[in-house]
Amino acid sequence: MKKYAINSPQVISEVASGETVIINLETGCYYNLGEDASKLWLPLIEGADLNEIKAKISANRPCSIDEIANKADIFFAKLLEEGLIKEVENIPASPLENITVDIEKLVLEIYTDMQDLLGLDPIHEVDSKIGWPVQG
Repeated sequence: MKKYAINSPQVISEVASGETVIINLETGCYYNLGEDASKLWLPLIEGADLNEIKAKISANRPCSIDEIANKADIFFAKLLEEGLIKEVENIPASPLENITVDIEKLVLEIYTDMQDLLGLDPIHEVDSKIGWPVQG
């Protein structure tokens, strides 16, 4: 039984208007999950079992259970690869409802354009004359 949680404190996330923004403060990368991918993010970081999430996915188009599981595995593997989630033990999770998604939209969008700014240390890289942030 594999359960995951957000890889805090270096990873933070916020859900707004059905989409999720995730920031990895350690790498300076930020991410976006569309509405369909966000439907899997929330139960995942709340400790739902990975296999249970996959079992509760129903695609909004005809496809096999194997295809759904394969697409979900690719999505979850990318979250792990980026260091956004970590495996945990003994997290109680709420029972899951069926999750209807377009499996083609289980995409993790990655942005690196602000790595220099997000990676700055706001406590130690401050200059009283020019303010924060100061890139050294």
